[in-house]
Amino acid sequence: MNKRRIGIYPGTFDPVHQGHIGLVQEAMRTLSLDEVVLLPEPRPRGKEQVTSLTHRSAMLTIAAARVPGVRVVAPSSEQFTVHETLPMLERMSGGADMVFLMGSDVARSLPYWEECERLVRAVSFVIGMRDTDTVTDVEQVLRHLEVVCGVPVRYTLLTTPHPTLTSSQVRASSPSEGGVIPDLVPYIQEHRLYES
Repeated sequence: MNKRRIGIYPGTFDPVHQGHIGLVQEAMRTLSLDEVVLLPEPRPRGKEQVTSLTHRSAMLTIAAARVPGVRVVAPSSEQFTVHETLPMLERMSGGADMVFLMGSDVARSLPYWEECERLVRAVSFVIGMRDTDTVTDVEQVLRHLEVVCGVPVRYTLLTTPHPTLTSSQVRASSPSEGGVIPDLVPYIQEHRLYES
C-alpha cells in the first residue's frame, strides 16, 4: 500500500486567486497528492495591512470547496515557523509524506529560514515557477539551501497557470476582472473588500 502524500500550502492568501489554485491542482495532478492543506497565516511577515484572517479563511474555504481533496486549516501560530508549525503538521499528517507548496518567489528565501535544516529533512518541496524567476535561478537557490542545511533538498519545479498573477494585482482590480476566482466575487462585494 502506498504511503499517503499531503500537500501543505501556507500563505497570506489576500485574496486566494487563480494562481494559488492552479499551483494546488497542478501539484495534486503531477505528484498524486491525496490532499492539500491550505494554511492562512494570521500575521504574515513583512506585511502591515492584511485583510482579517476571518475573511481570508472564508474566501479560502469557498475556493477550496470546488477542488476535491483541498481543505483549510487554522494554523496554531501567528506565522508559519518551522519550530511551531511543523510539529502541528506532523501530528496532523499521521505519518504521511508531506509536500510543501510555494511560489518560486518564496523559495528564494528558504536558505534564510530559521531551522531550515529541520524543514528540509521533513518535507519535499513543490515550487510553482513565477514569471520573474528562471529555473536556473531557483535551482541555484536550492543548491545554496543544500549547502546551508547539509542535506539533499527534494523538490519538483512546476509550470502552472497564471504565473504572473499576484494578490496585489487582484486587490487593485475590480472583483469581476481576471484572476479573481468567480465564486469569491459575491463574498468580496458583500463585505466590500479591496475597495479603494
